[in-house]
Amino acid sequence: MKVNRWPRWLNTYHDFPVMMKAYFSRVSFLLWPLLLLYGMGCGALIYIYYLICKHTCSIEVRIPSNMPSSYIRCVWHQNFNLFLTASPRFQREVWMNHPQPYMIPWYFVSKLLGVFKMIPGSSGHSGRIAADHIVGFLRQGYCTSVLPDGPNGPPRTLEKGILHMAQQGGVPIVPIIVRGTKCIKLKSWDSKLLPIPFVSKIQIQYLTPTYVQESEFVSAERDLVSKLNL
Repeated sequence: MKVNRWPRWLNTYHDFPVMMKAYFSRVSFLLWPLLLLYGMGCGALIYIYYLICKHTCSIEVRIPSNMPSSYIRCVWHQNFNLFLTASPRFQREVWMNHPQPYMIPWYFVSKLLGVFKMIPGSSGHSGRIAADHIVGFLRQGYCTSVLPDGPNGPPRTLEKGILHMAQQGGVPIVPIIVRGTKCIKLKSWDSKLLPIPFVSKIQIQYLTPTYVQESEFVSAERDLVSKLNL
């Protein structure tokens, strides 16, 4: 039996070189140290903010007991911060991340949340290649979380990439309803919601899985959108 002698933190950040290469690909190497400090510092602050909200806001999470072992979580971009605040620690999770320098903090946030692997890619930025990598992990029993109207909208419009990932990976899509009250609504393209410590109330509900067949993409898309907009 092979014993893993690497420190745990090195195993956690095993994807660091690949992700940093993607983030820094169009940036002068002179800026790399500053961007790395920016990513680590902002990532830590965002994670602390989530922790404070998790322990001070009123949170209710409903997850069916018969969930499949591998699936794709699906939540609108507007609700992602509420979703991360209320969710338990992630395990056996692989995520795709928009490979732009301003997204570096989210690499470190994802690691603090327990995400196993990050893969660089999004719509218009090697998204299909990244999706193929994630499909490989889905077939091995991992899960992923997808914002089907990201990274730039239009809001609440489902991109079909998530349907292809589910069909090729042989896993269902689990739509997640997120409701937040007494939250801050940003003036962004997605009207992003931010929880307020000690004030906000967050409700998360996992709905019944949607299984995708190649011949039924249209009906699967309608089913997902109707569930997400409940």
